Amino acid sequence: MQIGNRVRILIYLIPSLATASVAFLSVPLLIRLLGIDEFGRWGLYEPLFAIIASIALLGGNFGALRFATEDRYSVAWLYRTHLYIGIWPVVVVVLAAGISTYYLGVELGEALIFLIIIFTEALVALQLAIFRGANKAGQYAIIVILKMSVFLTLLLLSLLGVITINGLKDILWFWLVGLLIGGSVGAISIFGSSSVDRYSESRPDIYKRSIKYGAPILMTSFLISIFSLADRYALEIFSEGSNIGNYIVHIKIAAILNPVLTMPVALWWPAARLRHERDSDLGARFFVNTATIIFLTYVFLSISIVFVGTWLIRWFAPGESFDPRICIALTISMSMVALGNHVFSPQLLTEGNTHLGILSAAGSVLAFIIVAPILIAKYGSLGAAITTSLASLVYFFSNHAFSQRRHYYAYHYKLYALTIGIMFFIVANTIF
Repeated sequence: MQIGNRVRILIYLIPSLATASVAFLSVPLLIRLLGIDEFGRWGLYEPLFAIIASIALLGGNFGALRFATEDRYSVAWLYRTHLYIGIWPVVVVVLAAGISTYYLGVELGEALIFLIIIFTEALVALQLAIFRGANKAGQYAIIVILKMSVFLTLLLLSLLGVITINGLKDILWFWLVGLLIGGSVGAISIFGSSSVDRYSESRPDIYKRSIKYGAPILMTSFLISIFSLADRYALEIFSEGSNIGNYIVHIKIAAILNPVLTMPVALWWPAARLRHERDSDLGARFFVNTATIIFLTYVFLSISIVFVGTWLIRWFAPGESFDPRICIALTISMSMVALGNHVFSPQLLTEGNTHLGILSAAGSVLAFIIVAPILIAKYGSLGAAITTSLASLVYFFSNHAFSQRRHYYAYHYKLYALTIGIMFFIVANTIF
């Protein structure tokens, strides 16, 4: 049965809301179970899982998504192809990450769990990419919901005293259990298929094409991760005595944007873009209208998050202070990356153009490196947030310019500027 774009994005919204709920509820739980300092360590660990897993796949997950969308290869055939051929790069990268973690001073047991988590994350990420490309939103939703709900359940049981934890290592185990359960259900769905598929291209040829298409997107994603996530690490380096745990809490508050809006759009957008670029107007009406709606939604959500931030931090971490300036800078950063990555740069997902995102992201990393030591040393956490937002603005405008040069779309720039002006006027006259 075929489902429309609106229904599909609603289905993607379900696991995104599950992720949002877990992200929201896990912060106070983790702080109560670990304390603010160990919670800060968890905040340094958590982003690395998906980043290193994506590197281990060499961008094959992006290529698999494209083949599932454009060329209609079956889910089972694509997963087997990338699993059988691509498993060795995954093993090499995962082992390197585990060994590096150990030699950086992490306890052996913790390093081993980290290694297993990354390996499992890679396999699950491949499943999710193929399900997205094939428009199997239901399977995608089940995997994500299982993964997140198991993690939250184990945290709740620990808080109630049913499970005894002895520090961050046990939290890592909880995350791994959720991954294994979600990934097992995904694997059963894939390998339970009885169909025997035959295609003109061999598995090695498809894998090579997949890597060729996905590697530039992987490089772009990696560079984005550097300037989007390096703030917490740079804060620890350049600002002596900074409260990393407090800054991570601010990130978690601003990051409500991600599962509520960024994730469902990011999951739905690549396949939708590929379909609409075949429209008679080359997708112009769809791209401009979608960008406008999503831009306005980001503005509304960002203002809402800043207004409720004071209440949220009291619930997340009683006794910790809230700085709306940090929250504003972080929401700007997250919004600009998402908008520049998707709806304002549709041409950068066209084959032959994916390398342009690397240039935008590299410019943003350079901006971060130049500005970070100055602003973070002087302003601490606020400097880290401002640095990240500046790097994100460089990424957005570069990506948008590259896309517009490939094909011009008549975006509503005056409306966007007016909306931003109204947003800052409201914030300045109510919060400060």
